[in-house]
Amino acid sequence: MELLKAILERRSVRSYTQEKVDHFILDGLIEAGRWAPTASNSQSWVFIVVDDSDLIVKLKSISPGIFCIPAFIIMICSNSEITTRNGAQGEILALMEVSMAAQNILLAAHAQGIGTCVVRSFHQKSAAMLLCCPKGILPELLIVGGYPDKKPSTPLRKKLDEIRYFNRWEIK
Repeated sequence: MELLKAILERRSVRSYTQEKVDHFILDGLIEAGRWAPTASNSQSWVFIVVDDSDLIVKLKSISPGIFCIPAFIIMICSNSEITTRNGAQGEILALMEVSMAAQNILLAAHAQGIGTCVVRSFHQKSAAMLLCCPKGILPELLIVGGYPDKKPSTPLRKKLDEIRYFNRWEIK
């Protein structure tokens, strides 16, 4: 799939079939995530893939942003031991790294015909406890996913001329 086409076509999917996603495919999604850019190659993220239905239901119970039962959840965490090495900007850089990894995962999933949605509305401490995260491993984002049960609608976007400037801000 051409990259720009994938970017333009990818949508947040919030409803899935019951079909499981193969571990080989899930590993491919994490592989895409781990090749995202990181500050000074710090690679401060950790990925926990959840496809056990009981754990998914428990994660859903602490995540108001999850609207259905997905086939899998990828919890992307930051590692505070690594982020502190990046000084005062460590926390924000870690969130940027997690976000870039998430975007890679979303696009890789779309290319495989898998729908995804990023969720930040979840109880982070409970998620860490539920998935046995050691101290310093901080849940930042959840990516819920599975095979879409319907095609999501296309949201409106601002026109390029409304948001793009060359060289300086100009009143239009």
